[in-house]
Amino acid sequence: MRLLEGVARRTAGTDTELLTRLLLADIALDRRQFRAAGPELRVLLREFEGRGERHAAAYALVGLAACDLMSGATAGAVKRAAEALGWFEAAGDANGVLQSLITLSGCHLERGEYEAAESVCVRGLGLVRERSLAEYGAKFRRALGIAAFKRGRVEEAIRQYEESLALARQLGWGANERITLRRLGEAYGALGRLDLAAETLERCRGMFVTAGDSYGEGLTCYTLGELSVRRGRRAEALENFRRCLELVTEPSWKDRAATRLRELSQP
Repeated sequence: MRLLEGVARRTAGTDTELLTRLLLADIALDRRQFRAAGPELRVLLREFEGRGERHAAAYALVGLAACDLMSGATAGAVKRAAEALGWFEAAGDANGVLQSLITLSGCHLERGEYEAAESVCVRGLGLVRERSLAEYGAKFRRALGIAAFKRGRVEEAIRQYEESLALARQLGWGANERITLRRLGEAYGALGRLDLAAETLERCRGMFVTAGDSYGEGLTCYTLGELSVRRGRRAEALENFRRCLELVTEPSWKDRAATRLRELSQP
């Protein structure tokens, strides 16, 4: 980060500065720092559009769509991602197209539009033809698993998660592995395979701790809390929900953890 920030300062007023700032905003989004990334991306979008650089502007636009999605503003996210998709298609940019599609799939999942999410993911998978784009294949497989799980097709969800994990391990992509492991543990729990679910989720939590990802650790604690309830381990469930409340920053997750704590604390 410091190296990139130095590059941006040294190249002030040039295209290199703007592209470096765009990369820094993308890194912030990977860390879910959307409140910091959003204002910067809006500035960059205006700068790129003012220079007539529509292709670069499309990356700022799809970044803003991701910010909208993370903040819960899904209507704005869909509009921006769809617009960016059109710009990337016109430019023949496969990476940009896939980035727009994965953002759209996330919007549909968040809105409960699972059939639409599946359609977008299938379209995206058909475009992943190069190893350099295989990361998107892992993301689309995970999204397909989430859609299947939400529609009650748990066995299918597990198959999709396992394919996502296999791709991530081939690429050495630990971030996708730990994100998908949480979903896999959740699916095992839904099938009643409680011991396997607990083992998977504890391994997942350890990976998030090692990576320093407090958000992922917090979500995993919430999932472990629900699993502890099913296993009749009230004290363990309370500890997991408390830990989730400490770690997550998004209001919706804080509310969910606080609600579960209140429910379990009642005599």
